[in-house]
Amino acid sequence: MSEAAESLSGIDKAAILLMAVGPETASKVVSNLSPAEVERLGIRMSNMGGITRELVEGSLRKFVEEIREQTSLGVRSEDYLKAMLVAALGDERAKMLIDRITINGRTKGLDALKWMEPRAMADLIRSEHPQIIALILSFISDQQAGKVLSMLPPELRSDIVMRIAMLDDVPPQAVRELDRVLEMHTASRASEQQSNLAGEGEERGGVSSAAAIMNALPPEVCEDVLEQIRKEDERLSSTIKEKMFIFEDLINVDDRGIQSLLREVTTEDLVMALKGASDMMNQKILKNMSQRAAELLRDDMDAKGPVRLSEVEDAQRRICDSAQQMADEGRLMLGSGDDFV
Repeated sequence: MSEAAESLSGIDKAAILLMAVGPETASKVVSNLSPAEVERLGIRMSNMGGITRELVEGSLRKFVEEIREQTSLGVRSEDYLKAMLVAALGDERAKMLIDRITINGRTKGLDALKWMEPRAMADLIRSEHPQIIALILSFISDQQAGKVLSMLPPELRSDIVMRIAMLDDVPPQAVRELDRVLEMHTASRASEQQSNLAGEGEERGGVSSAAAIMNALPPEVCEDVLEQIRKEDERLSSTIKEKMFIFEDLINVDDRGIQSLLREVTTEDLVMALKGASDMMNQKILKNMSQRAAELLRDDMDAKGPVRLSEVEDAQRRICDSAQQMADEGRLMLGSGDDFV
């Protein structure tokens, strides 16, 4: 293996491997990774410069023998990354992930926060100004943001969610301030990133983001935050609530929509989700399946035995995410009215 290849980290070699095998094969690999792994790998791919034949051959020899004959890749990493993620995740999810990769590739402080435990992050940011906290939560995943928010003082939560809902284009100076705060707390050195933070504003937050974070909160915390927001701004509270979507809301989706949704979700998620659903929700799903499929699903549910509530909630959230994506694409109507969410 060449000296240059020897100096590469494991994630560098993984990035080169995916760029060498082509979008179709790479997408199959990526679809089996966790979101955090995909994001970390994507950040590295988006930052890679020219890749020589020597570097490709040296770094991939330990992975696959056939790569010895591979020539220079000859593709722009940004274009390749987009093609690979679209093939693996679909247009909407790929766009969201690419946006996150672009931001996180420029702000090491935020990238460090992404790997922190929610309790540690809550302790780190609880004394900051609510606007700074809102910015931080808008840059991390909805699930992580929900956990962090639930660990912050109750009197702060509604203020933070309202600020997230009203975020749109984040001014570059706000991003710089955010990076400064994170650098101060984590003692990271991000001076080489500062010149990259002087460009145009970034789209962060908004009502949809606030609603997604609210969905990740424990039910009792969510209800309390919504009530506090309602006291401050009833219209905003209603708008956020309209954007929120939970598994039991699927009962209002018409039968044709349920049948379309069932083609998009895994049996494993469906079994887990229905273990914690109401009888009416179970009936709604089962009546939209063939008799044979419904019998198999019941058998799978019986064989599953007791399951953790957290596993049920995760499965329900994945199904809701699929329903939300279909609604965004105009393939599903959520609710009984004429409005699309």
